[in-house]
Amino acid sequence: MENVDLDSFTGSISAWGGKGPQPGGAGTIVVNGGLVVDNNGMAGAATVLPAGDYRLSGVSVKDRASVEIPRGVSIEAAALEVASSATLKNSGKLAFSGPFSLNSASAYHYSGYFGAASIRIGYGGQFFADNKVVSGDIVVSQGGVITHDAGHFNSRLEALRDIVVEYGGRISADGKGYGSDGGPGKPFPGSGCSNGAGGGYGGAGGDTGGIKGGLVYGAPLIPDLLGSGGGASVCGGSGGGAGGGRLDLAAGGRILVNGSISANGEKGGFAWCYSCSYVGGGGGSGGAVLLKADSIEGAGSITADGGRGGAGNNGGGGGGRIGLYYTSKPMAGTLTANGGPAGGKPGTIFENGAVKAGDPPGIDAVSAIAKPAEILGSQNYISETLASGYMRLTGVRSTGSISGVFNFPELEIVRVRTGAFNGRGFASGGFSASLGGADYSGELKAAVYEKDGALYLKGALSGDVRGVIEAAAGNGVFSGKVKFSGVGSQNSAGELSLSGAAAEIPGAQYPGTRLRHVQSNVAGDMSGYLYYSGALNSVLDYLNVDDPANPYYGKGFLTGSFKGRLGEAQGFAYAEGQSSGLAGFAGMIGAPSYGRLGGVYMGNSDPRAFALSFERIDAGLPYGMELTLKVIGPGKVSPGQAISYTVELSNNGLADAENISIIAMFPPHMDFISASGNYKFYDMANWINTEYAPVPFLKWDLAKVPAKSVQKLTFQGSVRIPGPEAHELIEGEAFVVSRETAEALLPVCEPADYIDPPEFY
Repeated sequence: MENVDLDSFTGSISAWGGKGPQPGGAGTIVVNGGLVVDNNGMAGAATVLPAGDYRLSGVSVKDRASVEIPRGVSIEAAALEVASSATLKNSGKLAFSGPFSLNSASAYHYSGYFGAASIRIGYGGQFFADNKVVSGDIVVSQGGVITHDAGHFNSRLEALRDIVVEYGGRISADGKGYGSDGGPGKPFPGSGCSNGAGGGYGGAGGDTGGIKGGLVYGAPLIPDLLGSGGGASVCGGSGGGAGGGRLDLAAGGRILVNGSISANGEKGGFAWCYSCSYVGGGGGSGGAVLLKADSIEGAGSITADGGRGGAGNNGGGGGGRIGLYYTSKPMAGTLTANGGPAGGKPGTIFENGAVKAGDPPGIDAVSAIAKPAEILGSQNYISETLASGYMRLTGVRSTGSISGVFNFPELEIVRVRTGAFNGRGFASGGFSASLGGADYSGELKAAVYEKDGALYLKGALSGDVRGVIEAAAGNGVFSGKVKFSGVGSQNSAGELSLSGAAAEIPGAQYPGTRLRHVQSNVAGDMSGYLYYSGALNSVLDYLNVDDPANPYYGKGFLTGSFKGRLGEAQGFAYAEGQSSGLAGFAGMIGAPSYGRLGGVYMGNSDPRAFALSFERIDAGLPYGMELTLKVIGPGKVSPGQAISYTVELSNNGLADAENISIIAMFPPHMDFISASGNYKFYDMANWINTEYAPVPFLKWDLAKVPAKSVQKLTFQGSVRIPGPEAHELIEGEAFVVSRETAEALLPVCEPADYIDPPEFY
């Protein structure tokens, strides 16, 4: 690029591509530090900027020029204008200290960074925001649209101040979800000469004849999944409508909607079939809309509706999911997540964590939700040193439900390095995976902590692989496990074991960083999935960076102790907030509730409040029992002392366990005293040298151990060996086996059947 000084030049300057069957692309002109790319109205080849860092006074792309910003290109400029049927495609870094305007042209932000002081999408402007876009203000005028490409799940608009959708302006992800017969909520397949049913998401898809519509999936508090496509007709080649996409908008000030914000499903296709007349595909489900702002205003519409079936009797798509978080909401417009005609069920609308439309999750739901009240809470500010760094994980082997390889090329890790939170922090980064011969991508977000020289990571995976991850890295070795509820468009569950090498790269230090610490004891009722529902009491610790000058401003982590109907569990989550005081978090909750932890912290509400969700990871697995057994008792006792042991049996599966037995074996040198429950006692013959030292056994026969239950039994004994000194005692042991096996192991007899032991001579 050659710089031209126009102080004394009044002629014309051009660098157009040449005409021909395949016109050439525009060249580049730099005038007084400003870049101009103009192709004189010809749609020619792309102008690809070479790798490098550019500091410019401005950038103008016009007259059908096509400019590509690949990775390795960084542009910092005062302003960007794309106009007159031009096209801009970005995969690098674009940072503008002034405005970005788009009129009668198209811009694509695939990856990398895109930021401006202000963004205005004018008439005929189409901005495809496939990745995060940041700005002071974002305005969509009449005839302008912000959208994303089909199947993309990383779209996010973030404004420091306001997002404004003027009359006739649109922020739309209509039909940008999964396509025909695609997605976790795709309908059941048909046969013969059948029509397609509707796709599901926030609500179930409508049936078509005997064909069932798609199922409900995803958590409602933080809508973050794409809608599913409707089913195609078996004959006639009529496809199902695509599901709605995913919109995530955050504003420090207001979101003003006088136009429309939508993630609607599309209508199913329609065709003629000679053997069965007219046929059609099912409607696509609505998608996801998440809005976070100080206030939400306007007379326009916010919708995530399911699409209509292609023919009159085709099932409509289920409604999507909408989540709104705000301090005030003087909006007078339309807010819907309706199911499509012909049986599409309504989706969900949540405002500040409370149900506003759609039923709360049912007994067979994939999640449960709560907006608990604070019993006791505090908020304070501390100043500590923060340290950033990266971990590179490539070629991480995956075994288990699907074999393959994971890559986390740049996992960013931020930890507190001083004070009470030393060693704790958060991690985030993208991943790619090749599993079972197919390629996937997504994002990891987790809380981290240090223990015994290793770094532990517990969090959530989103994107093509949705689930939770627990891992540890130390001495250059990385290992962990992933439990997933979906891979690609499949609503199926499984478990992966990960192992590989880890390379840590140090980053920067940030001494004296202001951190906000919120500690809250909250209690309420979970509603939804049967085994998660009921009373919930939680103690939550939320820490985030509260320094606007810090690059990690608003980011942090949440840890919690949760006590519900299944017992006590620990939770860990990555948290990301904004200036409005709202923060969303995603992570995992441990056994026995094991699942995906999500929710929102509403820091500016009065009073402050959390909204929580637990999402099943086993939703796609067949029902089965999962039994674990542990024995709790003392490690040291004195001779002659009576001691007690507790046997705790947990069934963490989804099916009841029937006709099983628990066998408990006493430690050596101990006599039986008593036990709880309906037990049988066995004094098994045993000799130590010539001394008869029987070993007591107990057996409990259980007709049923309900799913997701915990049963406790106790037994007591006394130490047989005399003497004044305390000694170590081997722990009691217990086993869970089928009743048939137990009867084969232990004699079926009563204590009266025992005979005296033989004498040794």
